[in-house]
Amino acid sequence: MKLFFLIIVIIGIQICNARGCADAVLEVTTGNSPAWTWYSISDSSGNEVAPAGYDRFDEPNTMYTMKHCLVPGEYTFTINNSGYVIRANGEELASGEYSNSMKTITFTVPCDDAVSCDDSDPCTVDVCTDRVCTHAFDCSLCGRVDTTVEITTDNGGFNARYYIDDSKDNNVASMHKNIDVSNGSFEADFDTTVKHCIGPGDYTFRNIHGDGSYVIRVNGEEVASGDFKDEENKLFNVPCDDYNCDDSDPCTADVCTDRVCTYTPDCSACGRINTSVELKTDDHPGDTAYYIYDYSSKVEVVHVDHGSFDERNTEYTMNYCLDTSDYMFKILDSGGDGICCESGKGWYNVKVNGKSAINGGKFTGYREAKTFLVEPVKTESPSVSYAPITASPTKKPTKPAECSSKGESCKKNADCCGKRCILQKGKCKT
Repeated sequence: MKLFFLIIVIIGIQICNARGCADAVLEVTTGNSPAWTWYSISDSSGNEVAPAGYDRFDEPNTMYTMKHCLVPGEYTFTINNSGYVIRANGEELASGEYSNSMKTITFTVPCDDAVSCDDSDPCTVDVCTDRVCTHAFDCSLCGRVDTTVEITTDNGGFNARYYIDDSKDNNVASMHKNIDVSNGSFEADFDTTVKHCIGPGDYTFRNIHGDGSYVIRVNGEEVASGDFKDEENKLFNVPCDDYNCDDSDPCTADVCTDRVCTYTPDCSACGRINTSVELKTDDHPGDTAYYIYDYSSKVEVVHVDHGSFDERNTEYTMNYCLDTSDYMFKILDSGGDGICCESGKGWYNVKVNGKSAINGGKFTGYREAKTFLVEPVKTESPSVSYAPITASPTKKPTKPAECSSKGESCKKNADCCGKRCILQKGKCKT
């Protein structure tokens, strides 16, 4: 066991240096009951980064050396039934005598030229000043919008947990913060501001729990407010400008119009092919789901789950940009009767470049699968038509006229080889 621990320590040191983190050493000294010794290290956001629970230590009155890689910043350290010394890169940061009770302290891991302040957040300016990292929000760095949540506590303290979700129910920001005003550390009605950088769009503020009130501001403008109550939801919009509508999708044209972003599919922009699924639901829209996967590689490229459609007997159109390949389209109906025709007249139509590739709707059982080909529009060489060449009609060669000599018969002057024809006599002038 000791040999194994030594190997972990050596590997840990190498990883810390490679990641630009500080080599943090925690010396834990157990008492007579080592099984009751445990500790926890959490960062400034409340995330536990180094836990060591019960039964981690088995030798009484023994010092254990624990190794952790910690980025520069402020940490909360909680330890039970032990003495401790905390060091970072060889420098002692905190220590405490043995106690059979639980203790909680804060300590700061300093930064230097070897230990980076980069917090991997593209929306912050990270600077090391006087061995302390600062991470100043600058939403313009990441093309997002300055969004703040101003929180005011009540007289009894504050315990808030909230989430901010986008229109697709993806969580983009959250906070869980405890502010204890009951012990006199803060005055009543304490104010705090939490800052987030959020892209343009529609959002839901989900207030899971809290005491007090809140105000949400976007670029300084109030967009929502309310009292903290269990499960309170508020909708708000983050407007756009000409610089922050990029959705990182190369297949869309991103435009800000009237402070609202629109993302129009443009498959030609990413070298892919426009593929659409037109679908009309039946009487049970929530039963319908479908997905598309590459027939050769079996890689799923589109997945629309059950519950995505909520309107009965309604036509939907979904647009996608797909690479050239053979694909399988599989439609599912959890009711087991297809989408036509026992409970409504539903149907589907998969189009490639605007032309129908496969369609259907009336199927038996829970699923139907069909293959289709996605390929560029075939451009035929323009046909060249040639007008038929017709020969111009030619006149038969005219036989040279024979002229009459003097005194011979004639009908006109030309018959007399340059002489005059005397019509009364019918002979050429002599």
